[in-house]
Amino acid sequence: MSKQKILSVLTVAIICHEANRALCESLGDHSQKPWLEAEEGQRVSAFKGVNFTLDNPDLPASANHDSWLKEKEETGWKYGPVKSFELKEHPCMVPYEELAGGDQAKDHLFRGIVLGLSGLIARDPVEAAAEGSSDASTSEVSEAETSTSTDEVSEVASDAPTAELSSPETDSAVEAAVAEGMPDPALADAASASRC
Repeated sequence: MSKQKILSVLTVAIICHEANRALCESLGDHSQKPWLEAEEGQRVSAFKGVNFTLDNPDLPASANHDSWLKEKEETGWKYGPVKSFELKEHPCMVPYEELAGGDQAKDHLFRGIVLGLSGLIARDPVEAAAEGSSDASTSEVSEAETSTSTDEVSEVASDAPTAELSSPETDSAVEAAVAEGMPDPALADAASASRC
């Protein structure tokens, strides 16, 4: 039986975010909130990070960090000893080689999840055609995400990975969830990777 594409980019972004949050907690960093409570920038970053990894499967984990770092710099972030959304400061605003081992592990974990699930990820043709577009703003992701109810996003995150692959009901339910839960396809330009 061939694999059906049952996961959206959004679902995989949620999975990566939650895995990253668990890794951060194991390293003593309890600053990352669950997906539904996370800052908009973290959700956008995870979504873009999934697309970046899918578009660049042969690049090393350091490329994810480099992409994330570039996007953060372009949006006014700078190095700071403590992560602060208000001050736009982050302790990982350094070259990949200068990151502590645990911080480098975040990029490896993120890539491993995305690449491990890549055969199950449905990328909308409109989304794929929009890749490379750099004129979309992060507010479009926020609007798309906030137009999807909390229950719908939670359902996508918890049900899709365990859904039956051959059920017609599952196929239509996943298609509906993807259609309603995906951030704006114009933001699929993978400019950044996910971080704590």
